[in-house]
Amino acid sequence: MISVANLFSTLFHLSRRPLARLLVALPLALSLLSGSALEAAAAASRIKDIASVEGIRDNLLVGYGLVVGLNGTGDSLRNSPFTKQSLEAMLERLGVNTHLFPMGLGYIASALEKTGVEIEVWCQDMHHWPDADLTRHLDENRYDVVGISLIAGYYQYRKLLSLSEAINRSRQRPLYVIGGYGPTPEPEFFMAKTGADVIVMGEGEKTVVELMQALAAKRPLLGIPGLAFREGNEVVINPRRPLIADIDSIAWPAYERFPIDYYRLVRMPRVVDEDFVMPLMSGRGCTFRCTFCYRMDPGYRPRDPDDIVEEIRYLKRDFGITFISFQDDLLMASVEQTEAICQALLKADLGITWNCNGRLNYTTPQLLRLMRDAGCVYINYGIESLDEEVLKGMKKGLRPEMVVKGVEATLEVGISPGLN
Repeated sequence: MISVANLFSTLFHLSRRPLARLLVALPLALSLLSGSALEAAAAASRIKDIASVEGIRDNLLVGYGLVVGLNGTGDSLRNSPFTKQSLEAMLERLGVNTHLFPMGLGYIASALEKTGVEIEVWCQDMHHWPDADLTRHLDENRYDVVGISLIAGYYQYRKLLSLSEAINRSRQRPLYVIGGYGPTPEPEFFMAKTGADVIVMGEGEKTVVELMQALAAKRPLLGIPGLAFREGNEVVINPRRPLIADIDSIAWPAYERFPIDYYRLVRMPRVVDEDFVMPLMSGRGCTFRCTFCYRMDPGYRPRDPDDIVEEIRYLKRDFGITFISFQDDLLMASVEQTEAICQALLKADLGITWNCNGRLNYTTPQLLRLMRDAGCVYINYGIESLDEEVLKGMKKGLRPEMVVKGVEATLEVGISPGLN
């Protein structure tokens, strides 16, 4: 499979004024993953016909080496597997910017600001500074804490190591904290590889606030759920913190602290030249239990659709955002929640278009038409395989005929499908 991933790692630094001062450093991140096209049996299926439509500009599908277009007049690749060079050339023609706004750090920054933490942003995404500039910045400015967040993947891991070296070379190295899905299951391994002092495991909004308060008061870290930390030569792993049940109580990301004029330029399938794009979360978690998924937290916690609409209204008013990319694990976690979001968007009539991650189990013509009418132009589907035994082994809850039927229904209403 070939995909373009926005694999970002993020750093933050803190110094007390009066409690702390936070610098979020965002490194440059682009990953091109190359591989083969569909297996012969799958290519012979109906998906082959569906994925042979010409056109790149208006409807880009990156996955399985295929490009799908509904209304475009771009190049015809006709099921040819991409080479890395051809993909790079195509992205250059499309003017693709792959850096997504780092929502996780935005949420953390917002939670910390409410407790008196002063925040700065060091953005390698936008400025392309070398890692050595981070060392220089730490040498010239005094902070209490420096941190990095990552999900997973080879690029992120290698970037984590290089940024850790930059942090550890500083003459006045602060306390080093990392967090995210990557280090959460293996804190001892990541501490050994990075030299980090503390790991925030799982959701960080409450844990990082308690961490900073403990540091400011010089209290021990042992009683803070969700932390792993060094104590001499030992790594102490505290119990995990329970999930935040009411996610509507979590403040929106601190957008104003980040270079949104840069991040809104990210390009995606069905984004037009005039669009300004921003990712957004409609919920946390997923109702399914696919065996390969990196997600470690059980259950699904949806946001109030009205709160989602108000955040979009704010993004459009203050930053000119016209396209929303729902980056949840799965917006289509249930028919009821999907319908509620669509109805709220229709009522608000904000004039935005959007994409999301979807489930082929729920792709009825009625729901797809509602999504289209509410502004949806692209749904990214996790197909994984067209072999029924493989799907069963993954616990995908899908059958090959459901995949074909759902993709055809999506195309029929005019929404572009992403086939992963």
